[in-house]
Amino acid sequence: MKLDWKFYLGLVIGSLFLFLSLKGFKYVEFLEQIKMVNWYLLILSVVIYYLTYVSRVLRWRYLTDPIKDGMSFRNLFSAIAIGFGANNMLPMRLGELARAYALGKIEKVSAGSVLATVVIERVFDTIAVIALVVIILLGPASEQFSKYEGALRTAGYSSLVFLIFIVGFLVLLEKKTDKAIKLMSFFIRPLSKKLQEKMGRFLISFAAGIGVLYRGGALLMVVLYTVLTWALIALFYYTIIISFPLGSDLPFSASIAVVVFIAFASVIPAPPGYVGTFEVGGISALMIYGLAKYQAAGVVIVMHALNIFPAIIMGLIFLWLDKISLVEASRVSADEIEGADN
Repeated sequence: MKLDWKFYLGLVIGSLFLFLSLKGFKYVEFLEQIKMVNWYLLILSVVIYYLTYVSRVLRWRYLTDPIKDGMSFRNLFSAIAIGFGANNMLPMRLGELARAYALGKIEKVSAGSVLATVVIERVFDTIAVIALVVIILLGPASEQFSKYEGALRTAGYSSLVFLIFIVGFLVLLEKKTDKAIKLMSFFIRPLSKKLQEKMGRFLISFAAGIGVLYRGGALLMVVLYTVLTWALIALFYYTIIISFPLGSDLPFSASIAVVVFIAFASVIPAPPGYVGTFEVGGISALMIYGLAKYQAAGVVIVMHALNIFPAIIMGLIFLWLDKISLVEASRVSADEIEGADN
């Protein structure tokens, strides 16, 4: 794994954001909060966290059917666990590539096609986040966000434009693969001819995973499981919020705000596990609901810990079960995925 400038940029940004987020943090008060926390609710939140894996597996099964019908629940779960674990252990968000590589290796299918389904997942996830932005702007708690309406609207419109571009390219890639490759070739002209050829072969493999967009019944189920997944994510955060006495009176919309703010903050380059950007997003959302910065920071630290450690533990378990080393996962790149297809 070669570390490039994006890794170091993310490290600097993440460190800066973490410093700013925890500036003025009151450790004594935080320890007092921890003493009063409802541990049963925190345990429940971990259960809900793993239920999001189950929901993602059920969604992913519909997306992967065109590649290989009837992939086992266990293998899909393993790949998701490895991907999420890798995202929290490895730099440059290699988890998505590791996930595609892992399923390709376990099920002996094209990892490039698997990666296409992961990208499609992200398209649906982006739609879900945009829908949550609309809920924030138009829902019962909209008055609390009136002064942030401009920023949220800009973020929503930017995501929508990006979404339209991605959907358009995916449709072109599936319908007119040759034309899509020619279009991509125009943008990658500065690259070497060898790399251009590799990307062309990768896109051909990639196109094979897009068939689900044209299967009506499967598409409906993907939409329903996307709704379920993001509802569980919001419930996960809400369970943590109300486990603290200071958050017991906050409405469910507070967790929706946390989801949206963290989702947009995660776009910013950051170290493994979104350290720094996660804190900025979560703390900013909870402060809108009246929590002091040090109070919000305490809740978000627990949120982040319950995001990172369950993911790492489950990821390591399945890396061990499927005999995939972390070093192997860390070396995954477009070239590695292409190699897995041959």
